[in-house]
Amino acid sequence: MESLDKPQLIKAVLAAYEHIDTQGLRNSGMFQFTEFSKFVIVTKCYSNDSIAADTQSTKESDDKCRQQLVEATKRETMLLKTLTEKEREISDLAVSFHALTEWMTLFSN
Repeated sequence: MESLDKPQLIKAVLAAYEHIDTQGLRNSGMFQFTEFSKFVIVTKCYSNDSIAADTQSTKESDDKCRQQLVEATKRETMLLKTLTEKEREISDLAVSFHALTEWMTLFSN
């Protein structure tokens, strides 16, 4: 298309327009046609069914993301509990170790 001059481009656009018209798409609601002298602007129209399908798909994706967030939050809570328990065990072991080393130094002299 970039190598076409203005008359060739107009001819190509009109040929595309006629092709769309002969395919019955002009009045199907799939395309909207706007004519300016020798130019035709074709824009894609979205049907209510298409919009409804996109909306439904978006809702499903949103629900899936919310479910993943709930599961991730539960997993995070579980991991935090486990971490807290392990930290407490380490602290208890450190206290026990310190008490044992004191006991050993008292009785080794």
